[in-house]
Amino acid sequence: MKQNIQTIGRGLDAVMRLQPVRYDIDRSRHPLVSAEREMYPGDTRNLLGFLAEDLAKVLPEMVIHDERRDIWMVRNWEQMSAVLVKAVQEQQSTIADLRQQVSTLQTRVSQMSSASAPAAPIQSDDEQLRELQIRVLQLEGALSELLGH
Repeated sequence: MKQNIQTIGRGLDAVMRLQPVRYDIDRSRHPLVSAEREMYPGDTRNLLGFLAEDLAKVLPEMVIHDERRDIWMVRNWEQMSAVLVKAVQEQQSTIADLRQQVSTLQTRVSQMSSASAPAAPIQSDDEQLRELQIRVLQLEGALSELLGH
């Protein structure tokens, strides 16, 4: 019977701290590689996984350290699935929040663009200067006519 049931607190943070590696197994030192108990029946080179020493820093409950032989070993890889599920749940929650934020921003942009008048075309500095010079000349001409010059 399961007792002391608690929600897993680490998920995505733990997964992000893990360092996946490629490695070879030293058959002479590995306690689970022998003629009687072959954990790695195939090639022991170019395997994918994690170093137990690194895993211990992130998820210490998954690792044991045989101090007599100075060997780190993972206790039970099945425990990793609970951490991965927690990480996926946290990501999905973040994605849902981001979708809501995007939807809100899209609504705001839509409201702003429909409420505002069409923007005047943007002119370069040279165009604006030429337009101002023309207006000044027109004003000077109108002023000269008024003054009778």
